[in-house]
Amino acid sequence: MESRAQEDGLGDHGLTPNVEGLTHLHAALKTELQRHIEAYKNVLHRLDEMGLCTNDTKKPVDASHQRLLSLHYSDVQQRLIDNKTLLTLLDKPILKQLTPLIDMLATRVQTDKEALVCISQLKRIYSAIDEKPVATLLMSFSRGCGAVLDLMQLPENPCHSDGYHSEPEQEIDKEKDAAGRYASLYYQSRPRALESLNSLPELQQANQLKSKILFSVVVLAFRTCRQLKDSKYKEICRSLHIDIREMNNVSLHSCILQCLTITSATFPLYEVEHQVRALVCRTLQEYKCLDTCEGLRTYIADVTRTAWLLVNHEPPFELDTNFQTPVILQTKKHLRHHLSDRNSENVKHYLWPALVQLNNYVHKAIVITG
Repeated sequence: MESRAQEDGLGDHGLTPNVEGLTHLHAALKTELQRHIEAYKNVLHRLDEMGLCTNDTKKPVDASHQRLLSLHYSDVQQRLIDNKTLLTLLDKPILKQLTPLIDMLATRVQTDKEALVCISQLKRIYSAIDEKPVATLLMSFSRGCGAVLDLMQLPENPCHSDGYHSEPEQEIDKEKDAAGRYASLYYQSRPRALESLNSLPELQQANQLKSKILFSVVVLAFRTCRQLKDSKYKEICRSLHIDIREMNNVSLHSCILQCLTITSATFPLYEVEHQVRALVCRTLQEYKCLDTCEGLRTYIADVTRTAWLLVNHEPPFELDTNFQTPVILQTKKHLRHHLSDRNSENVKHYLWPALVQLNNYVHKAIVITG
């Protein structure tokens, strides 16, 4: 899972916005440093002109509390003029561009460092590893791990020891499996979909937009699947001529939900997938490439199938749809992304929604703090 995170970081070395448009980070740093040097030279020259730093005019006694309280109007006025002049030279908007660039440089250094650590670990395990691009190695390792984990899942056919499992244990196993399906969407399906979106020329530099697209698919799929579940439930009641408002038969209610749960793996969801894809493409009409992106289509199908399984589980799983920002990080329901500012507790962006069952967070929301 860590290698997938490092792979995402490797792709975060694109062009950087500045006052003139987009440019390389190093070029932007050079421009900003030249501006700072020029500004600092002007300030030094101005300090010399005003004579504010000469040893013979500035004595410790000049800054004493008693001396400062005895200044006349003209003295305070001159002090204000001098300080205002310096502030005007130093407090310029163009001089505030350097800090974000330094922060961006620090983030890139950290992500590259972590990626190389991952590659070093792989080389220690596999000495004959090929000299391939770093991202290729990380993606191959991530997919390999995912495939192994899939193979290690328990078979669907019952084994000879099934009779020794108590009913509560079986229910717990089902819940863990359902929550695991949701986690695999983030750790396996999402990276593959992000890779497909990265291959689209129109979205090369739109990193935040790509994350929002993948996030929105999850929210839309859950909402649409919940609506479909309610619709099917009402449709069954109508076929049996049962008034839902007067239905008190708990066993019938449970039976309907059980049928939906049993068929969740094979239930046709083409219409739901089409609705989700149409909503995304209609919202982003200017990006025609989304409608033909096979990676996005596969991702929507995976998310929709998992969402249908989760909303039909008893008790059902739900998304925590409180995506308000900024908000203080809560360890109970938030998990900090590796690209976050570790010194900040303010949630700035949501990368993945939390999954809740009976008010318990079975999968925390993936967030970025800053």
